[in-house]
Amino acid sequence: MKLKRMRELKNITQQELADILNTSATNISHWESSTNIPQCKSIKLLQSYFGEGSITMQDFRSEYAIRNGLL
Repeated sequence: MKLKRMRELKNITQQELADILNTSATNISHWESSTNIPQCKSIKLLQSYFGEGSITMQDFRSEYAIRNGLL
């Protein structure tokens, strides 16, 4: 969810972000909906684009855990 808010603040589509990160829009969708967690490499690219520390692996893990009833 945090990723979606950050992307929307930049006023870009999932496809545009996917192109920047050299991944698929499907991956972006999965990350935003917390159905999948990106690899460290992708998180580093997200941090490069949105700013260092703007998004972390812990952000994704927490959202994934909440969505899947693990917390």
